[in-house]
Amino acid sequence: DDTRRIKALTLVIDENLAPVEATLTVGAAMGRVNLEIRVRVDQYSNVRANAEVADGAPWMVGRYVKGAGGCSSLATKDQMPALRDLGRMRLRHYPPPAGRFDTKVMIRHLNFSGLQPDQITQLFTPANFVHDLRVTVADGLLFQVEGDISLSSDPTFRFLYDGPGDGAITVVARDTDGGAFRRQFPAALGDSG
Repeated sequence: DDTRRIKALTLVIDENLAPVEATLTVGAAMGRVNLEIRVRVDQYSNVRANAEVADGAPWMVGRYVKGAGGCSSLATKDQMPALRDLGRMRLRHYPPPAGRFDTKVMIRHLNFSGLQPDQITQLFTPANFVHDLRVTVADGLLFQVEGDISLSSDPTFRFLYDGPGDGAITVVARDTDGGAFRRQFPAALGDSG
């Protein structure tokens, strides 16, 4: 029933300093929404997805999550190679389940929240994170994300979509420092990076 189709989602992590983690616009090419996003959780918190459905009815689902320190945790990897590869993207297709396509997009970005202290200077590293991401297939919108500081380092998005399966997937991302990243991936199964 198209009137029950989810048009938009707002992901809220109640106890994070910036509780609205992301707002997502969902395109018709996605069909039924099945989307995973890696996020930071600062402390034990309720995590909720608030949906806007095509017929205007509100809908929400939530879960209590046990996690801590995500928004202010230090990057665990050497930052120089990560900064050199900033914006590098990978896409992976998985064997499709019954009539849908299963895909994961990964973006190389440290996603500094502005809450991580520099180990040497003890000053906070300025915020710089992916704040806008748009994923299309054959020019049809799958989803668009407006993110905040709670997106994880090297943000990852795994999603199922209806099609078209033979269309190229284009990913366009922007960060808060003005960085713009774009990559088009073939529709063929397998890893691409």
